[in-house]
Amino acid sequence: MAFSLGEYQDIFLEEADEQLQELNQNLLELEKNPENLEIINNIFRAAHSLKSSAAFVGLNELSDLAHMMENLLQGIRDGGMSVTSEIIDIIFRCFDEIHNVIDTIASGEKPEQSLQWLIDDIQTICENTSKTKQPKKKAAEAAAPRAKKDSGIPRTMLDGELRRRIREGIQSGKSCYEVTVYIEEMAQMKWVKAQLVVSNLGKISDIVVTFPSIEDLNDDEVNNIFKAVILTGSSIENVWRSANLDLIYRIDVRPLVIARKDDKIGLQFGETRTFSGDFAAPGRRQENAAIQAAAAFDAENPSDDEQMDSIEEDEDEHETLDVIGAGVRGEKPDGEKRKVSMLKTVKVSIDKLDLLLNNVGELVIANSGFYKLYEEMRKISEEKSIINEFKSRMEQMSRIAKDLQSGIMKTRMVPIGQVFSRFKRLVRDLAKEFGKDVELTIKGEETELDKKVIDSIGEPLLHLLRNAVDHGIESVEERKKLGKSELAHITMNAYQSGNQIFVEVSDDGKGLNLDQIKRKAIERGLATPEMLSAMDDADIYNYIFTPGFSTAEKVTDISGRGVGMNVVKEIVSELNGSVIIETEWGMGTRFVLSFPITLAIIPAIMVKIRHEMYAIPLTDVIETIKISQSDITTIEGHEVINLRGEILSLLRLSRFIRTESALGPDDKMPVVVVGFGSRKIGMIVDYLEGKQEIVIKSLEQNYKTVEGLAGASILGDGSICLILDISSMINRVIADQDRLSKTDKKRHGRA
Repeated sequence: MAFSLGEYQDIFLEEADEQLQELNQNLLELEKNPENLEIINNIFRAAHSLKSSAAFVGLNELSDLAHMMENLLQGIRDGGMSVTSEIIDIIFRCFDEIHNVIDTIASGEKPEQSLQWLIDDIQTICENTSKTKQPKKKAAEAAAPRAKKDSGIPRTMLDGELRRRIREGIQSGKSCYEVTVYIEEMAQMKWVKAQLVVSNLGKISDIVVTFPSIEDLNDDEVNNIFKAVILTGSSIENVWRSANLDLIYRIDVRPLVIARKDDKIGLQFGETRTFSGDFAAPGRRQENAAIQAAAAFDAENPSDDEQMDSIEEDEDEHETLDVIGAGVRGEKPDGEKRKVSMLKTVKVSIDKLDLLLNNVGELVIANSGFYKLYEEMRKISEEKSIINEFKSRMEQMSRIAKDLQSGIMKTRMVPIGQVFSRFKRLVRDLAKEFGKDVELTIKGEETELDKKVIDSIGEPLLHLLRNAVDHGIESVEERKKLGKSELAHITMNAYQSGNQIFVEVSDDGKGLNLDQIKRKAIERGLATPEMLSAMDDADIYNYIFTPGFSTAEKVTDISGRGVGMNVVKEIVSELNGSVIIETEWGMGTRFVLSFPITLAIIPAIMVKIRHEMYAIPLTDVIETIKISQSDITTIEGHEVINLRGEILSLLRLSRFIRTESALGPDDKMPVVVVGFGSRKIGMIVDYLEGKQEIVIKSLEQNYKTVEGLAGASILGDGSICLILDISSMINRVIADQDRLSKTDKKRHGRA
């Protein structure tokens, strides 16, 4: 049976993942700027949120670890501890262990990791470091001016039934308290905090009413201040302890008692006691001290107006009585209505988006079928008015389908920055492990990619960065000898061009050694010296993507086994992308990964071989031309043409799919010029059928992987169309050309 944290598991996992990303980024910044108090506060707040979320879902050990992190950070905030490499490292280890726990829960397993060793290590650091406490004098000085009452405090509205219940409770020997709780404005999931407080208070008291109501406390729009009126046999201190959670900086508790004035009996508030939350920031503590001092002054010098306002008359039991204060939720003190900010975002499961996108794809297919139906109707029907009306409705449905398709595709687009930002920590740790000084620069983080690409691109980028730090970047001593800056630079950049998204990973290291790659390729039997001499440098560099191919002199636990680059190639190819290598020995290397903007619905050029329809993704098409048989020349066993002074290799699609062409020897032959990376070929087809948007269906999921095919699609008439994989076809052509060239050379040698 899979492990689950209950109904709040998905919320917790998502929030915890976001908090960990924020913590990692802030800690990296803190390492560079240890005196920046704002960064420390940001880390402190995120750790608070993580602790409360973990406690809420029952991960007590994880909550204890977050609590120890808070103690460590509190010492830094108070100035009693300084930021050292030891503290940074142990906090990073905490993040790693928390991430492991989250991954375990996400996989449906119960987390069994022990975190006690980390808790003990943090405790040791805290005990070995002397702490300085802020003097209380400042709080007293801050209390000199009369503290202003907080705005936006919910009003305590008691009707006759509630007043009767309170009186009966007091007469039975219980105490009645109004508890006002103040949550940090930056806290996430305030409604969770409110529910936890109400739950804790419910264990020691009977809750008469809350402001806002219990139902409204489930709302994501909960303000940072709420009230509860309770009947309890516990002391004020116990009430405070029950409400004292992390990210709660202030708790006001004041008793509600039965009083008599001018022969009238009612309920009257007593003196307010203000408690500082244990987790309040130093600034909040001073603020609370000022409020307490002002409250003490008010208690000693009550005004007649305040005394009158706190008396409830029992003449009308059904009249709603406003006991205190201004600022009811959603309403200003002067009665003017304020605009309540509405939630403008909603989190949707990617599975639901995939299902919706699949349905839109079916709609696109059905819509293309109407066009064929329209053409048939136009041929056989004489009712032009009906035909024109059908065409008008069909075009309207087509526009709606395209708008729907465009909207869903935009919904699936996610900024790549959330992937890039995770690698700052990786580069920092790798540089420290190898004793190198490396800085990671991120550009274009606002560029958006399809969610499927975002989920898959992390692993290729991980391997590229590992290789860059381990093999590409020289040691500090080597860089000094070469006259380079001691600080090496790695840059990650993303940008859009046309229908493609490009992701670059570049470094200013030593680059790829062409001679070393050639030597390794010959050793492994991947190529001969003759083959390598006829190849472009770009093609030789592509050998590094071969499984098990590595030029590393030594194997480390990070890289050197010839696995990582093969993973890069495979994953990028699965996403219909490509990888280009740009390098210069001694200067550095740039890997350029390109992906189509959308993966599910693509524009394509439709071509025919006899009666079979094939689709060529439009992103791979450079141009279309027509040639005669006389334009074709044979060089070393393969067909080429001279296209505007450039030798272009040809591939007859009919031969590739092993069927006969429908073209005669004298017919003009349509040629689709396609490209992949720096290579391009001309593909000879029987007929060009025009452009069409098609929905990609996976062959691997429905049948099996077939070389030369990227997938299949269902056309409007119900027929199946195969989608050509241009990259694998070009690689096949190049391999065939190399084989033919090698055979011809042997034949000439024997002659």
